[in-house]
Amino acid sequence: MRKVNDLFRLGWVLLLTFIVNQQILNGGTTGKIAGNLIDAETNEPLIGCNVLVEGSDYLGAASDLDGNYMIIGIPPGKYSIIA
Repeated sequence: MRKVNDLFRLGWVLLLTFIVNQQILNGGTTGKIAGNLIDAETNEPLIGCNVLVEGSDYLGAASDLDGNYMIIGIPPGKYSIIA
């Protein structure tokens, strides 16, 4: 019975080690897109404007009171932004 418990614990340790390593390795494979939205005529910040990654259904953000936005969790590559 002790051998079964030891194997069970070893399995959990290996599984947790694998999960933690995957999180560490994936941590460096994403980035962010940040910017500032300003009205071209009045030079005022655009508040609450939606900013989306073109072609994506879930990557986007809304600008804050100063017109700033930040989209995190972006995989490496080239993107077009729609505001």
